[in-house]
Amino acid sequence: MATTPVPTIINFDFGKATRQAQQIDDIADDLNSIATKTFNDAINSIHASWKSEAANMFLEHCEATRSDILNRVKELRDIAQKIRAEIKRLKEAEEKAKQVTSVE
Repeated sequence: MATTPVPTIINFDFGKATRQAQQIDDIADDLNSIATKTFNDAINSIHASWKSEAANMFLEHCEATRSDILNRVKELRDIAQKIRAEIKRLKEAEEKAKQVTSVE
């Protein structure tokens, strides 16, 4: 007695994934703003009012921190883009699966 295999159904919430990719982009935008405007303002203020070797060391640390934040911004944007690419790939696969099952 042969049994028919039950098709596996995978439920994927495309809307939720899209919103999460947007949230990641929003976080990246916020961090980018901090790394550019906020850090620039702080660095300029420190540079204008604090003159010493310690100030120079601190400013170097600020620059390194800003650079690290900007690297994280790029990583977050890459992640959001990968999520969007995967959503597109899954939608295309879902459409192909629908076409195959509708032919049978």
